[in-house]
Amino acid sequence: MPAPNPDPRRDLREQLRDAAVAAGLQEVITYPLTSPELLASVSPPSMLETHPPLRLENPMNVEQSVMRTSLRASILQSLSANLRHERG
Repeated sequence: MPAPNPDPRRDLREQLRDAAVAAGLQEVITYPLTSPELLASVSPPSMLETHPPLRLENPMNVEQSVMRTSLRASILQSLSANLRHERG
């Protein structure tokens, strides 16, 4: 098996991740697609006017029809799902 190519940026990113975990932080990975309604529920109208989300031409479903412009909705959605899972 060949040795991996050195990549200082990747190594720095991994070191920062490790430091964040050691400090008690957690990583959240979510899909970049969301619904316009969910995005509007966590973003001020002025932000959506100046930075409108990109709309997909042919989305698989309405809940994933635009690219998110903020992480707020995705993180809150993940938190809500995790809390429901803990209770159930």
